[in-house]
Amino acid sequence: MRPVLLLCCLFLSATAQAEDCSPQTSVGSWCELPLAALHPTQQNVGLLQVEDDQAKLAGKKPKALERYLRKKEIPVVIGPGGRFYLTDRHHLSSALWRLAPKQGVPVKVIGRLPQASDFWEKMQENHWVWLHDARGAEIPPEALPNALAGLGDDPYRALAGYAEDENAFDKDRQSYFIEFHWARYFGERMHWRPISRATLPDDLKQALRLACEPAARELPGYRQDCPH
Repeated sequence: MRPVLLLCCLFLSATAQAEDCSPQTSVGSWCELPLAALHPTQQNVGLLQVEDDQAKLAGKKPKALERYLRKKEIPVVIGPGGRFYLTDRHHLSSALWRLAPKQGVPVKVIGRLPQASDFWEKMQENHWVWLHDARGAEIPPEALPNALAGLGDDPYRALAGYAEDENAFDKDRQSYFIEFHWARYFGERMHWRPISRATLPDDLKQALRLACEPAARELPGYRQDCPH
């Protein structure tokens, strides 16, 4: 079965008993939402990781993929005008969109912030938005993409994700956006040189070394057992 057909079958299975999302959907509830209706709350993703996720998802059987999506929980906040803001799982959602852009997915509503006047302020208070570009400079909310299709590529965010998989740093549950902090650190230390699939093995080796340098001590998740 082709990947797109597989994903279509999965989405039908995963959302067969889920109601369509609406502005009145209760916080804490699951509902079905079209991927095209998701509004990102960060400017970029690591495209290399999205491609990996896409290949992983396409290879899963429907029941296994359904369980996977439920376990991962795609969280959304209902904002002004009934719009749905994706607060996490941007890589997963992007991979799903690349496989079946017109399909719906099960999402979990984690908050409702209907007032436009203080929406972004409360989003930041709850750590539900990352208002920085690929090099860490602050951006206004207007600079965020309106849909998954508009997400840019931050290769250093992908590098940070791969480094995390190699236990270069701990997933500090008391900190937020930890991978972005490490992405900026790696980028600065590696002088923002281009990263590609071909250069990734060497780039990752360097990132693992950089993760143990004294300059990384103040970063969230720094491993105290790093060799010095």
